Amino acid sequence: MMPFFTPFPQFRIAWSILLVAAQPLTLSAADGSSISYSTAVLATLAVSAVTGLLIWFGFRRARKEIEIRAAGTVRQITSLIEHADCLLWEASVEMRGADWKWAFVLHPSALSRTLFGGKLPEPGPALWSRFNIPQREEMDRKSRDALVSGRPGYEQQFQIDFEGRTMWLRESVSITAIGSGRFRLVGLATDITAQQEAELTSRASQEQLHQLLAHANCMIWQADVTRNAEGEFNWEWFVPRSELHRRLMGGNTDEKAIMPWGVLNVPEFPQLEMRSREAMLNGLPGYEQVFGVVQGDRLSWMHEQAAITHLDKDHWKIEGVVMDITAQRQAEEARRTSDIRLQHLLERADCTIWQGKVTREADGGLEWNVYIPPSQLYRRIYGTDTVNAEGFDWKKMGVPEYDEMLQRSRKAVLENASGYEQVFRVPKADGYLWLAEQVSIISSGPDTWELVGIITDITARHEAEEARRTSEAQLQQVLELANCLVWHATVSLRPDNTYDWSLKTQRSVLYRKLFGEDSKGTALDWRKLNVTEIGEMDQRFIKAFREKSPGYENVFRVVSHLKVTWLHEIITLRYLPSGEAHLVGVITDVTLQREALEARRASEIQVQQMLATADFMLWQSRVFTLPEGSLRWVMLIPPSRLHREVFGNDPPDPPVLMWTDVIDPATYEEINLRSTNALRSGAPGYEQEFLAQRGNRIFWLHEQVAITRVGPGEWRLVGVITDLSARREAEQSVRASEIRYRSLFQHTPVAIVETDFRAVGLWLDELRQSGVTDLAAWLDEDPRRLHDCAKRVRVSNTNETAVRMLRAKSPSDFRRRRSVLATPDSLRAIRQTLLALWDGRNTLEAQLEMHDFEGAVHYMNVRWWVAQTDAGLDLSQSLLVFVDLTELKQAEAALATEKERLAVTLRAMAEGVVTTDVAGIVQFINPAAATLTQWDTDAVGQPVGRICSFENDGAGDVFEFPLGRIIQSDSVVDLPPQTRLITRNGQRRLVDGCCAPIHSADSEVIGMVFVFRDVTEHERLEQELVRATRLESVGILAGGIAHDFNNILTGVMGNLALAQLDIDAKSEAGERLREAEKATLRARDLTQQLLTFAKGGEPVRAAVQLGTMVRETATFALHGSNVKPLFHLPSNLWPADADKGQIGRVVQNLVINAIQAMPNGGTLRLTARNEKIAGLNHPGLIPGYYVQIEVADTGEGIKSEHLPLIFDPYFTTKQTGSGLGLAAVYSIIKKHRGHVDVESTVGHGTTFRIWLPAIYETVVDTTTPPVPLSPGKFTGRVLFMDDEEVIRRMAVLMLQRLGFEVECASDGAEAVAKFRKARAEKNPFTLVIMDLTVPGGMGGREAIIQLRGIDPEVKAIVSSGYSSDPVLANYRAHGFCGVVAKPYRIDDFIHALRETLVDRRG
Repeated sequence: MMPFFTPFPQFRIAWSILLVAAQPLTLSAADGSSISYSTAVLATLAVSAVTGLLIWFGFRRARKEIEIRAAGTVRQITSLIEHADCLLWEASVEMRGADWKWAFVLHPSALSRTLFGGKLPEPGPALWSRFNIPQREEMDRKSRDALVSGRPGYEQQFQIDFEGRTMWLRESVSITAIGSGRFRLVGLATDITAQQEAELTSRASQEQLHQLLAHANCMIWQADVTRNAEGEFNWEWFVPRSELHRRLMGGNTDEKAIMPWGVLNVPEFPQLEMRSREAMLNGLPGYEQVFGVVQGDRLSWMHEQAAITHLDKDHWKIEGVVMDITAQRQAEEARRTSDIRLQHLLERADCTIWQGKVTREADGGLEWNVYIPPSQLYRRIYGTDTVNAEGFDWKKMGVPEYDEMLQRSRKAVLENASGYEQVFRVPKADGYLWLAEQVSIISSGPDTWELVGIITDITARHEAEEARRTSEAQLQQVLELANCLVWHATVSLRPDNTYDWSLKTQRSVLYRKLFGEDSKGTALDWRKLNVTEIGEMDQRFIKAFREKSPGYENVFRVVSHLKVTWLHEIITLRYLPSGEAHLVGVITDVTLQREALEARRASEIQVQQMLATADFMLWQSRVFTLPEGSLRWVMLIPPSRLHREVFGNDPPDPPVLMWTDVIDPATYEEINLRSTNALRSGAPGYEQEFLAQRGNRIFWLHEQVAITRVGPGEWRLVGVITDLSARREAEQSVRASEIRYRSLFQHTPVAIVETDFRAVGLWLDELRQSGVTDLAAWLDEDPRRLHDCAKRVRVSNTNETAVRMLRAKSPSDFRRRRSVLATPDSLRAIRQTLLALWDGRNTLEAQLEMHDFEGAVHYMNVRWWVAQTDAGLDLSQSLLVFVDLTELKQAEAALATEKERLAVTLRAMAEGVVTTDVAGIVQFINPAAATLTQWDTDAVGQPVGRICSFENDGAGDVFEFPLGRIIQSDSVVDLPPQTRLITRNGQRRLVDGCCAPIHSADSEVIGMVFVFRDVTEHERLEQELVRATRLESVGILAGGIAHDFNNILTGVMGNLALAQLDIDAKSEAGERLREAEKATLRARDLTQQLLTFAKGGEPVRAAVQLGTMVRETATFALHGSNVKPLFHLPSNLWPADADKGQIGRVVQNLVINAIQAMPNGGTLRLTARNEKIAGLNHPGLIPGYYVQIEVADTGEGIKSEHLPLIFDPYFTTKQTGSGLGLAAVYSIIKKHRGHVDVESTVGHGTTFRIWLPAIYETVVDTTTPPVPLSPGKFTGRVLFMDDEEVIRRMAVLMLQRLGFEVECASDGAEAVAKFRKARAEKNPFTLVIMDLTVPGGMGGREAIIQLRGIDPEVKAIVSSGYSSDPVLANYRAHGFCGVVAKPYRIDDFIHALRETLVDRRG
């Protein structure tokens, strides 16, 4: 990359100057003269450039901070995509005729890891190939249509089979064209499975609601009520079908029927009407009533509740619900009968019931009012039937538990508990009367409660339970003694360090189970049994005996062929003074405990494995009440995946749920308060939902806790915390989906009409029942039947596009006047729809003509669709989608023409295509490939390596076709850069292309396709672009130098002209001044040549007759040489759209080069001709009309290695050349939107060809030869603005000589101020002359705008050292009346003054 490509203008200019300053610079004029600039001068320029560099480096810190922030933003976006539930991919697509080359790159994300696992697929031609996608063909068609039609993108929705389940994805794709037939795509696929499932669930819920209403014991109705001027009420009913309506009305289930109360026997009907009317007239929000309906000998009770919406003064909308409460009324009657029976039962039952009302008094005490009906148990307690008015006085009865009972009841009432239970005893003469009391509590208002209690005599049951507990204790003692083994032993140490055991044991159940039922001994000889741990047991005894340990334990197993028995042995040792030890051992069978322990461990492992992957976590806790009343929690929390996701780690030690790290303080207090209240109120559990957040992730958590009371002030809790985040997101997705559907429905660019075909479906069912079998024939019998059916279709809603497309006033207007849309085509479409419903089909698509509401005809594509459910077609959900094809039909003819043209283009494509089988044998070769390889159809059947042989352009190494690598890797392989194709006759062509495998339907590689193109010309154009870039860099430097020279030359030429006016022209001094003036004119020509390279140096174009100009320029340049010219310049050449001066310099430079190439003489042929460029058959030129100039010499020619460099600035092979001549030719032609080309053969000569845009229309030359002007006297005031003091002094003298009164300004701001002041003083300026640019200040370009704002008729002349500036070429468009380019002679100055002063700007 060249240094000139730096992105900052200051650095680019400075770098260009430093490069040139390293060597002397010589600039050549067209006549061969040159000016050299010393290194010292250019070093001064370099210092200025370095100063600019220092200024630029001051901004690097700010730029660095911006880059850091940008990089941070990129990292955030990358991190977001990597964790998002979406899939991002990029693809490059190249269209080669009917073939498409795709290359996908997949970015990491949460969804990509789900679909593809931990390792993403390598970049390749397919993305979804590994999945079964039913919509694959539609996806391919949609993507190709979007690319061919030039759309900016597309969206699609499809499903894939993934791990045994269906996953739905929505994919949005953006398309960017990056060249002819080449595109870059970016796609984002989002998982919408939850949304799809939610929508299916929503539709199922709606169907369930409809079915529930059809079978429910209720009835819903709507009524539209209006009152006319006479005060009469008009009711329009809508009563959906329901089980209650059918039961009341029989078979009549018409939804628009009147309410049944007017036709049935309702005794209260007049009151019902009066109540509804009063509610409407009094503005009530609704009413409710209960009434009876008599049907034969049956009386049904109805409860009706209605809501009233007041639409207008005399217009109401009422919605009501009627419930059949017959069973409820019958239940109330039964309850009253039951109360009477209960009273009789209490008289005989062994229990008593009481009711009470409790009120909290001001001092906090509770006032009890108790009602106790008489009962047999009451008489047994108190010995009388007289009920105590104050209720049960247990304290007087001497109940021992009285204080606890009083505290329990008070606590339950004050804590709003649902009730309480208690057991207590009443002292009697023969013992205690044991009673059980169950109390239910209902809060009936602030500080008021209602209680109902039942007291049961449980004396007999209590005595039985005491006897049972005693029996169970005795039995348990027997079982414990029977299931253990106790032994005694005395042990002493023998001299040989062995132990002498004297052991005794008693026979027991366990002993017999171990040693057999027929065992007669009492010794414990474990060696007779298969005891695996016998050695460890001996070692444990020896250690305890030697260390005089007080005891030890053994756990061992006895293995038999039937089972394994686990035993636990506890041994205590007492050491005697004699050195002996007395041992007592107790052996217990712990097989069941051991098996339970093993089972529990296995269960814990399973629970841990489950928790490691499940979306919930478990916890257990024992809660104790401390003496000060606070609660102490001892928790057990197994590790789980949800715990790690919520808290970021496994549970700490000791375990505790660190809610303070993930929830806010208010929520934390609510959780603590809820758990504390549940414990203290005796609740069996509680549940709660709350939000937790760790980092950027939010969790919806649901906690369900079960509470078991262990003892006073002690509880055991088990909690399950479930992650509801996915469910909440799904719910939000459903809501968002509904909003998106409504938004999409209203704003989609296609017309959508929601219709209801239920009436049509009933009509079709009636036809079937009436015996119709052939619907088509039945409809054809009477055309009116089709019209009758169309009226049954109900329009539910229309979107904005439908209203706008069909020119309706509103959706209601659409529904009211839809019959206007009917055409014969639309009736045929309705007929097809009926036949589809008759056959059970739910979709139909047709193209038809239809009218809009203003009578215009539209050609529409109509698609009809009915929802398909498990129960069949849901005729209430039907859509009509209209796409207006009117404009499309009008464009079909043009499209057919374009398709034919495209087919021809594809057949004539320039890229070569070769296909082979897996063995590398050529199967197909297109004409382009045959032309490039110079093979014909005989290439088919040949090895591809013979047809396509390659070599590296740099190293020259020949390499084989990469067939094996393509087949084995099953991937696309690009040709290496700088690859040349060796043709059949040995020519080398630079090519670019790639090779890709061909797959069968089973994804098996069956061959290879090779697509390549000749990029030799493309490489040449790139070199030409590099050459143009170099020229532009030199042009920037040349423009600055030329501007400064023009300013200097302006002062020099002006002062020379003034000096000549004061000196005799025939004197020697006058002669010297004229010579100096000629030198300055040559310097001006040099600056003009430099400006050719400058930025913004556009040519001033006009119609130029090139024949005369070329002949005159060449003849002048050949004057004095030994080269013979041959001209072929036809008189019918088109005029060229060119700058005559610049094209003259081009011809002059080419002729001078030809003269230098033929030092011994020769022939120079100059020809011109008209040429029309069509299509893209000429690189570097757009289609159009051109004039071609050809300059051919018979000189020594140019070497092939020098040809790519001849247009580079400063490149020359001559001893005295500057290297700018051909660079100037190249720059001028490019700025004319033309093209220059060269061919050369060493020893034979060189030919340059130039193409210039032509003006094809006839051009009449209206120009007149310039009239010589001489200085004359002027009058008026002139305001002269220039930043150079030398120029200002020269201009003052010159203008004063011409008769003007002159004032000067150094910049535009000063000029504007003086201009405004002169007008205010009524002494305005006649003329303003301004320099175009002022470094560091306001120039003429900006100042003229303000001057014209002060005086729209101001006369102004613009002057600049940038003589090729676009403002000078089109000065009137920028507000000036005249122009004079620096440096100028006094004649140029006078000419501009006269033209400006007589200008009328009209």
